[in-house]
Amino acid sequence: MPIISVIVCIYNVEHYLNNCVASILNQTFKDIEVILVDDGSTDGSVEICDTIAESDSRVKVLHIVNSGMSIARNKGMEIATGEFMTFSDSDDIIDKDAYETMYDIIIKNDSDLVICGYNADVKKDDKIIVSRKMAPHNAVITEKQQLLNKFIEVKSIHVFDAVWNKLFRANIIRNNSIIMPEGEIFEDTEFVLRFLAYTSKVTLCSSCFYHYVQRIGSVTKSFNPQKLIFLKKRRESIAKYLFDDGKPSGELGAFCSMFYLKSVYSFFIDLFFPRSKRGIQEIRNIIRNELKERDFSEALIDANGAGLGNKLTVLIAKTHNITLTYLYSKFVYLLKYKAQSLYWRIK
Repeated sequence: MPIISVIVCIYNVEHYLNNCVASILNQTFKDIEVILVDDGSTDGSVEICDTIAESDSRVKVLHIVNSGMSIARNKGMEIATGEFMTFSDSDDIIDKDAYETMYDIIIKNDSDLVICGYNADVKKDDKIIVSRKMAPHNAVITEKQQLLNKFIEVKSIHVFDAVWNKLFRANIIRNNSIIMPEGEIFEDTEFVLRFLAYTSKVTLCSSCFYHYVQRIGSVTKSFNPQKLIFLKKRRESIAKYLFDDGKPSGELGAFCSMFYLKSVYSFFIDLFFPRSKRGIQEIRNIIRNELKERDFSEALIDANGAGLGNKLTVLIAKTHNITLTYLYSKFVYLLKYKAQSLYWRIK
């Protein structure tokens, strides 16, 4: 039985897949199995997966009908045999000492979960133009209150939600049938929250081994009308799993409200993706309806955040002005997707 199972979900990433898997197989920690789940790729990823598996006995390949990230990861977890599990996106890179260090930490502290930092690498023409280390402070957490005290830190630098910067004790996943919610988005957050419900000790590690790559290029995304539905579900899950009374309050409550408010504006920004094919009036109607929602109004009551961006978002939100919200969202969209180099440099 391998000590660590690494699950990699793959969909049409032929240009990046070899480098990703090589960074996993070349780890200083060798006792691993790598499960490549080909989620119905239509490019050369299929052949690359099979070739890699033929050259290294630690690699298993699953070819499935295109079903989405959640189902693909769940399929990978079903056949994983390791004592611990971790994940990788198929176009990212992992430093060679990542798994050795994470394993040493989880054994030394007898933890159920290790949460590490990561490098947010922005690339243009395969060259890194911006790289930021998103690193939590080292800590060993044994009580829920300690986790709540750390929540703002790990959530605000985006190390809480993803599964690829973590090492999970696998028997907790298996014994409690913890899976990714299928047919949803933001599934990583739900998975981590469900896992935390069964943990007794969590270790935070400031080391940044994982390279999360964001590539500057053409806009290929499209508007997802269900995005807000799942944002609200994840907001409810945070309250359900982390707070005994199900009601975040105080500084942490204000942070959660601010995070939700920013997510709503991210949804508004998505309305301007070219493939959404929505006219001005339709976008305004969607904004109008959301500004009337109870969740939006409740979040606005105590939303509070440092920094110019947060303060500007709150200021505009409090006006409930459709035109101002429309113009602000379009401006951020243009900055983020039409002036990407500038956006990532000033972000």
